[in-house]
Amino acid sequence: MAQFLHRDYKVVKLFSRLRYKPSLPAWYPPLPLYQTLLQRLRMLGLFTDEHEDFRDEMKEKRRLRGKIAPKKGENGKGGVAESHFL
Repeated sequence: MAQFLHRDYKVVKLFSRLRYKPSLPAWYPPLPLYQTLLQRLRMLGLFTDEHEDFRDEMKEKRRLRGKIAPKKGENGKGGVAESHFL
């Protein structure tokens, strides 16, 4: 039994001396970078994200039905959005 452990340990030592060289680049792509790039392209009109368009449309419909609380200043109670002095 001790003989097998000694031989196995030689293999461990051999591989521990080798330098690790990754043959592939990083496994995961830089998703935050891609997300911001696609958002900017969408703002410029160079990219259409159908799912994001659908989400925007549903959000607007919910706002029109009164399901979303209005933003600060949009409810007409002395906010900047509806000033009578302009």
